[in-house]
Amino acid sequence: MRFKFKPLFYFFVISVLSLLIISLPSQAQVRSGGMNADGNLLGGSTSGGGTAYIPTEGWSVALNGGYESPMANLKETYKAVPTAGIMLSKKMNHLILSGGIDYREYVPKEAVSPIELEYLGQTTTIGTITISNFRGVGAYVGAAYETLITPASSFYLGINGGYIFTLNTLIVDDGTDIQSSSVKTNIPLLTPKIGLNFAVTNRIGIGLEGRYTLGLAKGYYNVTMLDIPTQSFKSVAANLILHYNF
Repeated sequence: MRFKFKPLFYFFVISVLSLLIISLPSQAQVRSGGMNADGNLLGGSTSGGGTAYIPTEGWSVALNGGYESPMANLKETYKAVPTAGIMLSKKMNHLILSGGIDYREYVPKEAVSPIELEYLGQTTTIGTITISNFRGVGAYVGAAYETLITPASSFYLGINGGYIFTLNTLIVDDGTDIQSSSVKTNIPLLTPKIGLNFAVTNRIGIGLEGRYTLGLAKGYYNVTMLDIPTQSFKSVAANLILHYNF
């Protein structure tokens, strides 16, 4: 069954927006810090009362999981798949600095494809091309600007930069000879990101993040008489993130 990326993304967005709408009235009632002696409103993230809030300073570690869909020519060959990762972040007021790793393994839509020869209007299959799963481990650092929506929710925009280390294999069987070529690449990446965070407690938060990843290089399979480029990595992903603040 082919995975549909857009319905899942819309489901995540609708779910998070629903949580935000539900949280607004309760946050307005519970998180009001009142005024200080100078008549200024107290900030929600530092006022008392024990209600959960988004911290604006400190460290956090996060686990993320979601779905990632390959784009461009990779989309023609591989399906969308689950992805997972771990991230360490440092908040300094509105600035979030982060670093992390993640993993994906794209599965071919058709692992084996025929090699066809057309001659005098007749098409003949003369062999096969077999492709493996496309494995990729990403390592990145990032920065984002975060702004509070309510004391317990926030919105951010940012960008990651780093590398993805990929491995996949191509096997060509032309009926008389079998050639195998494995490609290992270190592809530099740029990844714009957008997200929403929600506080469950002062220590634990959940978030939704969308990413668009653009690879900046590509390579070629080393197969005799065939000019088959590997595609520069490009993808779009929707992730759910679990934060622990310390």
